[in-house]
Amino acid sequence: LEGKTIAAPLALAFPILESVVLEEDELLQNLWANLLVTATDPARQAEVKRGFIHLIRQLDPIDAAVVKLLYRTYVDKLVLRNQGKHAAGDGFFHPRNAAIPGSTAQKTLGIPAMIAELALENLCRLGLANTLADISGQQVSLSVLGLKLMDACAGASPSP
Repeated sequence: LEGKTIAAPLALAFPILESVVLEEDELLQNLWANLLVTATDPARQAEVKRGFIHLIRQLDPIDAAVVKLLYRTYVDKLVLRNQGKHAAGDGFFHPRNAAIPGSTAQKTLGIPAMIAELALENLCRLGLANTLADISGQQVSLSVLGLKLMDACAGASPSP
């Protein structure tokens, strides 16, 4: 964090602290901790929505790994886009433009196909990811809600 911090509203701080203390998975602990950091940053506090707490509570560690993979893919494609002929201010880069094949999560994370499918279904149920089928098979991307959640949980380095 650069500069000052402010107290997070109690309605956000208490459930986040409660959840991070009870969480055993390191990736989920990091999501909680970074969400709290964002809530104490005066320039970014408005990014933290109360609903994010309920969404993270419904993630299993595998779900968190998959949504992180989708977010990392989005950020990587956004960086490439901004380095190319387009300027960074050329408008919103929709997460669906960073879709990956549905099998990527399974292969990248080294998890069974059924576990990956369940994680994707849970992320879609929560509205954090979208799937679409095309001629090349199932494609998966973050939703705008998923993007904003992960931006808020990215600590000091949200998507550009």
